[in-house]
Amino acid sequence: MSRNRRSRDEARAALVEATIFVLAHTNPDEITVDAIAKQAQCAKGLIVYHFGGKATLMSAAIDRLQERRTAQWVSCFASVTSIPDAMDQGWNLLTNESAQGLCLAWSRIPAYADHMVSKTFEGFAAALGDAYADLAHRSGVEAKLVPAEAGWWLGSLILGIGTALASGGDRAQLRSAYMASWLGMLAIAEQAL
Repeated sequence: MSRNRRSRDEARAALVEATIFVLAHTNPDEITVDAIAKQAQCAKGLIVYHFGGKATLMSAAIDRLQERRTAQWVSCFASVTSIPDAMDQGWNLLTNESAQGLCLAWSRIPAYADHMVSKTFEGFAAALGDAYADLAHRSGVEAKLVPAEAGWWLGSLILGIGTALASGGDRAQLRSAYMASWLGMLAIAEQAL
């Protein structure tokens, strides 16, 4: 009987994805090497073999989560031609991320990699700020917020509303709060002449 073996890269990717899944769907104190190995359908020793231990694997998973979320949000803003469309598409993306557990995984980063929080959140906010500035320019809106400030505003909004959605908050109220926050940010902008 032949065994289906994964390549080194496939095994590492499977462990990273399993870690993101466990981070998204497990209480923080229950995230163990055993839980990750079970989700990845591999032996615990492969975590040590490929990553040297849980801490390095968690760092790799958090990096991957940031890359994925950043790419999705930048793509969301790049795919629309108006800020109202970005608001709607962003809401759809946020609810999808919440349903997948990515919002909870994101909110749990400080519990596992406090040293990565600044790098992870700053990178996300910077990408959001640049994507918003590009969208504002394409939409004919002159933003008064510098991209870094807009990025932190949007990043905080996404984190807060996403965590509340994932925790079972009232969807209609959270959608209203999400839209109101966007409108507050837009109130700081003025239509370009």
